[in-house]
Formats: sequence, C-alpha cells, structure tokens
Amino acid sequence: MLRALSSSYTQRDLRDAFGLFATGVTVVTAVRPDGEPVGVTANSFTSVSLEPALLLWCLANGSSAAPALRPGAEFAVHVLSHHQLELALHFARRTHEKFADPQRGAPRGPPHMQEAL
Repeated sequence: MLRALSSSYTQRDLRDAFGLFATGVTVVTAVRPDGEPVGVTANSFTSVSLEPALLLWCLANGSSAAPALRPGAEFAVHVLSHHQLELALHFARRTHEKFADPQRGAPRGPPHMQEAL
C-alpha cells in the first residue's frame, strides 16, 4: 500500500527516521469502517521517497484487515525492537482480539502502541 505522509515532519526528520530502519519488523494498525481496531505484523516496510513523503508495505489480499486498510484510510506503522518478538507474533496471529485496550492516536484514528520504537 503506497500513501503520502500527511504530517508536519520535515524532510530531515523523515530521512533520519527512514535511515534508522535498515530492515526489521513493524506492526501496522488501522480502524475498520465499523470502528474495530486492527493490527498486522509486517516486515515488508520500506521508505520509497522523501519528497513526496512515501512509504510502502505489503498486505496479503485475503487479510481480514484489508477493509481497514482501504485506499485513503489512516494507518500507523510501529517499528519493533528485537526485544518485542512476542508483540510481533501476537499481531501475526489470525484473531480478532488483538487489542486489550487500544490507545487511539486520534478520536477515530488508528491505535498507537506506546511500547513501539
């Protein structure tokens, strides 16, 4: 999924952030149209461009999270550390109960995980 960043980050901020991510695992969160939060583990995350600010990550066509990650939908990418294997495995499972108490980034925005890098 390719999407422009709609925040007030500077190009230098993005270059610094993308430069720290050589390869690794992320959790991508979003909200379904019915309001249910979703999260998936993705190791396909990469920076595409600084100007415009673009990133790319891949989702399986048959994923149950697909309705939440439709074109134009808000999502959040959480970079995990090597100590967060259990968190990566948790969001890789096929279950609807991934969030005990999701922390929303905005009133209707995607959940934010405070424990991510």
